[in-house]
Amino acid sequence: PGDELNFASLSTVLFGEDQNEPRSHLGQGVKSPHMLGAQSMVSSPDIPSGNKTIKDSNVRFLFTVGTEGTGHHFLQELFRASPMMHELAPFLAKIRRLATSLYNRGNDGLFNFPCQTEARNEGSFQKVVRLLRAVRNLAAKAQGKNNDRSQFTVVPINAVIRGSGTGMMSFPNYGGACRALQFPDLSAFYAACDHARVECSHLVIYRDPLAVIQSTTRNRKFSTVNAQIQTIASMLGVIHSQMLIHRHRKFWCWEYGNTSNVGGVAAAIGWNNFADFTRVFRSMFQSPTAANEETVPLHLRVHMQALHSTTALISHACNM
Repeated sequence: PGDELNFASLSTVLFGEDQNEPRSHLGQGVKSPHMLGAQSMVSSPDIPSGNKTIKDSNVRFLFTVGTEGTGHHFLQELFRASPMMHELAPFLAKIRRLATSLYNRGNDGLFNFPCQTEARNEGSFQKVVRLLRAVRNLAAKAQGKNNDRSQFTVVPINAVIRGSGTGMMSFPNYGGACRALQFPDLSAFYAACDHARVECSHLVIYRDPLAVIQSTTRNRKFSTVNAQIQTIASMLGVIHSQMLIHRHRKFWCWEYGNTSNVGGVAAAIGWNNFADFTRVFRSMFQSPTAANEETVPLHLRVHMQALHSTTALISHACNM
């Protein structure tokens, strides 16, 4: 992290009341991070539309979007050292229940539906809505006790806070025969947020594709190299399309390993003192080992082009 980032200015941009203030000074971060209200709402006879203008509390829910191998575990360690961890501690169990209502190994979460052999997630949408409201109310009540309603409470839903059997809720999540279909559905998530009348946004994390393949096939044996190339290529396409659909709910983007663009990460996991965050980040972050080209056999390298191209599109979408 460099001293050139003015964290006080960043916090004002992310959480300020003036919704029309120009954002051009953010540089390579999010072009319009203030637009956290609902933008795309799924409407159907079974899912009532929520109110798109939500200003009844200073609580924001954050979903981390990224393929496996892009830094979820590092974010988890950062959050454990965050001041926000202390603030959320009294109701961490409820937040974990919220995470479990989205995805769990019992196969009855909101995101579990593609891999079900029978209708096991009936009522899952309503359960997510109830838990979003419950956590929002607990966080707002805690703000009142602390007499600090001027500050925003950011509640991470996945990766940094894990429920039982939720995994990181990465793209994809876990293994098994249904692995290719096990990934989060941001449209369903935001529909629940809208119906619960809570503010939600997402943090996108991405990484050099070769490093992702090395991390998930050599460092950890998630899959074979050839299967993982195709799986990650598909997941990057899903992430890119979901980013475009919900572009106005993007909180921040971070390319794992880029230490000059971490201000939004600090805000996302609860630091309002960037000097403290910088100290902790520097003590914990280890520059990744350079990806070895030999990780991908010569005859498979042509298939890496899809990963590189879609990663470039995701990077471009981060600046839209």
